[in-house]
Amino acid sequence: MQIQKNTHETIVRLSAGRSVSKGLLKKSMKEILPMKEDTIRTALLSGLLNGLMTRGPTKNEITPLIESIFEYCEYQPFSTKSESHGKKIIGVMGSGKKGHKTLNISSASSVLAAGIGSLVVKPVSSSTSSVTGSSDFFEICGVNTCLEPKEAADVLSQVGLVPLKIENAVKKFDDAYGGRFFAPHALSFGLPPLLCSIRYDFLLYGLAHPNIQLSAEVLRHFGVENALIYSSTNDGVHYLDEMGVFGSTGIIGIRNGRLGRFRYVEPAVLLNLPRYTPKDIKQRKTPVENISIILSILAGKTGKCLDAIENIICINAANILYAAGNAKDLKDGFELSKKAIRSGIGFEKMRELVQASGGDDQITEKILKGGAV
Repeated sequence: MQIQKNTHETIVRLSAGRSVSKGLLKKSMKEILPMKEDTIRTALLSGLLNGLMTRGPTKNEITPLIESIFEYCEYQPFSTKSESHGKKIIGVMGSGKKGHKTLNISSASSVLAAGIGSLVVKPVSSSTSSVTGSSDFFEICGVNTCLEPKEAADVLSQVGLVPLKIENAVKKFDDAYGGRFFAPHALSFGLPPLLCSIRYDFLLYGLAHPNIQLSAEVLRHFGVENALIYSSTNDGVHYLDEMGVFGSTGIIGIRNGRLGRFRYVEPAVLLNLPRYTPKDIKQRKTPVENISIILSILAGKTGKCLDAIENIICINAANILYAAGNAKDLKDGFELSKKAIRSGIGFEKMRELVQASGGDDQITEKILKGGAV
């Protein structure tokens, strides 16, 4: 099969470590995405996205790729507004493809924060390299993540939380892309949090890569005016797409369209927590085991083996509470989260979400009772 000229030129330029113009990148994506031969299409898409990562992508190279995907799928981000009753709607999203494979932290944090009173829209996706992706977590619990935008807006208004499966937003693209990438690449800097039909007021985006400033620049290009982007690591190689319970967390913000200053924080030091390691929050062998642990913690169960998981859930819930205006700072939000999680309010919020989305809340009860912690 002969590769079309624009795609060939792009791959040649990337292999030589040269820049690629916006126009050439757009033309290449228009040639690659409709290709019928899956093996060739995957190879070219991988060469493009990973080729950019090898050299180091720029904002002007990432934005035309995302724009091409939106045009190909006829997709418009943030097309639906939900009734917020005067509250801020917080978008919570992670890039996935993290260096350390963990339990579903941001999903659990979103449930807990909603239980405390925040409004959270949570774009979710299926797992590629982890045992349970964010959509797997909610779907196995019985939540319908495939609601139409108006239905999703109603659930958000009613429950305070709605997970939305991002694959459904750009299905044509996902057919060419899904399940084929195992580490962050050029699209990770901006595409995931834009695959949300509901408009949020503030974005919390975890990126499993150190260049969070580039992510902020890409998101600002697409009209995200208020956001906090963060990434945590304990070794400078393996990154989490959450606020960390070990090592340091890099953060950068966007406020009213203006880019803030990059800085590091150490949540565990700030909150006077024990010294944890990646092993303390690692994923288990099966989806049900992963989910039963999270549900147990959300139901108020405690124990030494659960401490690190509970604490990282509460750190990330605190981040949501602060962004929503429900806490004065991270420490205050953490204390609120610790108190709330022990009351079991998170588990009750999960049951409420299952019911409101049209699912069976007995599934969560069965997992909680039958899964081994």
